[in-house]
Order: sequence, then structure tokens, then C-alpha cells
Amino acid sequence: MRELLDASVKLMDGVSPLEIPLPGPLNLVKKPLLKAVKGTVVEKVLRDHNVIKDYMMK
Repeated sequence: MRELLDASVKLMDGVSPLEIPLPGPLNLVKKPLLKAVKGTVVEKVLRDHNVIKDYMMK
């Protein structure tokens, strides 16, 4: 899983998959999902692999 996270960020030239705009109402789902993983091991893994960045959690 960690290798896939690294690969996805590297393939997008360092841009997190969460930084790309999603069509329609899917953009509205990002914030609640980030809020749900806040303070969990999932957040730590995503931060370690640059999927979640500091400004996303504010």
C-alpha cells in the first residue's frame, strides 16, 4: 500500500491526488473524509507519503 501511495504521487509530478479538482459534488466529499481520518494512523501514513499536506487539514 505504501509503495502505491508513493507511486501515485510521483506519477503526478509530486501533486497529491487530493489536490486535483474532482467533478461536481465529489469535491464536497474531500473535507468530510479528511476530517474522518484526522488523528488516525491513516492520516499519518497519508502524510508520510505526501498525499495529505498540512494546509489540507485546516
